[in-house]
Amino acid sequence: MKTRREVIRTSADQYKRAKSRNEKSVILDNAVKVLGCHRKHAIRALANPPALTPTQSKRHRPLAYQEVMPVIERVNASGLEQSFKIYDCENCSNCPFKPSCTKAKGNRQVHWNTIWKELKAKAKEALEDDEKSAIYTRRKVEVESVFGHIKGNRSFRRFS
Repeated sequence: MKTRREVIRTSADQYKRAKSRNEKSVILDNAVKVLGCHRKHAIRALANPPALTPTQSKRHRPLAYQEVMPVIERVNASGLEQSFKIYDCENCSNCPFKPSCTKAKGNRQVHWNTIWKELKAKAKEALEDDEKSAIYTRRKVEVESVFGHIKGNRSFRRFS
């Protein structure tokens, strides 16, 4: 028995050589029956048949990140202290994916906030608590409508 790839490949050759719409329809009906797929999928598969041998991996090189600096402490405009770990890729100079991966002139850097997950879990836990969830629900009704009124009816956009 032939594999799916072989069936698609032979049907695709017949499909491309077919001259009339009726011939293509017969080939398409046969492909749908043999492959057990939808008609639209069969049209796409016959228009762009897969290679006879599947590719093993789409990634041509392993990602190699190294830690550049252990932890960077930074204070943002509102006074919040943030700590980041910065990871740097070893070599991006010959990478074919560099334009879609980063706009940097050098290697790609990844900034990782070390306490972000902890804060996110703490906020989620607080929202799952029934008592705190009730407070949050009341806040939406009592406070948010006032801000909406100020913003929409009074055209107030910012404090300064």
